[in-house]
Amino acid sequence: DTSETPSSDADHRALDGDEIQDEASKESEMTNRCYMRAQRGVDAITIGDVKRIDATLLLDKTGTVTDVRLSSHSEDTLGKCLIARLRGWKFRQNPGDVFRITLAFANG
Repeated sequence: DTSETPSSDADHRALDGDEIQDEASKESEMTNRCYMRAQRGVDAITIGDVKRIDATLLLDKTGTVTDVRLSSHSEDTLGKCLIARLRGWKFRQNPGDVFRITLAFANG
């Protein structure tokens, strides 16, 4: 039998949390840069106490992030920068899914 079952094909397997976390770790310098920049801008007073922001990522089948929702700060400098960065993340092909991650920030 030469027919392929999509579930056994690596391109169609669901992403797991480790793959999402690996990308978050790899991109942490960029997300932290958003935080540092926002601390120096007009939103600095509201940004100063931010320790973490939860992000929800919607991925399509090509591994592209098609939508990002933040638990807070989505309308200020920090949130807009984070959304732009997160939309640039790229994953392997998969069935498409929604993932939640936590972005942690250290003041300093």
